[in-house]
Amino acid sequence: MFESRGAHLAFSAQAASPSAGPAGDLLEVGPGADEAMRRQDEYQQARVLVPDGAHLQLSGTKPTKLEEEEDLKLTQLVWSKVVAGASPEQCEAQVPVDAFRVRRLLAHWVESKTLQIPAAAPTPSAPLASARSLRDPPPGEPGLPRRCTTLPRHAS
Repeated sequence: MFESRGAHLAFSAQAASPSAGPAGDLLEVGPGADEAMRRQDEYQQARVLVPDGAHLQLSGTKPTKLEEEEDLKLTQLVWSKVVAGASPEQCEAQVPVDAFRVRRLLAHWVESKTLQIPAAAPTPSAPLASARSLRDPPPGEPGLPRRCTTLPRHAS
């Protein structure tokens, strides 16, 4: 089984029964596997563009339809979740379709500048702690172990 967060793909082997007919009647797996891998790749690319936990902000631009998505109700449902303040993961969990289709819509709206993901505010860098402060931390906090200057003797 192949599994990734938000997307699942499973193959299971089954013995063919003698009544299954000639091999030509069997389902070809190749195209389905190719499509599943393509969708997984695109899903991962969309997750890079619209990462988990991203705070999605409306830009004021009207959302455009994703050409590859034919389900207008899905587009409207995902948009309503975004407007309500849902994160990408919440959109995926609350919309009854596979995560690929949801995240692909979100990525389309970020690329078309309908949605914005604000850059994280830079955090002030803390000064490097001295070696003494690491060895002797404040009471109740773990520190680095002290160096052992002598090796214990083993009984022979």
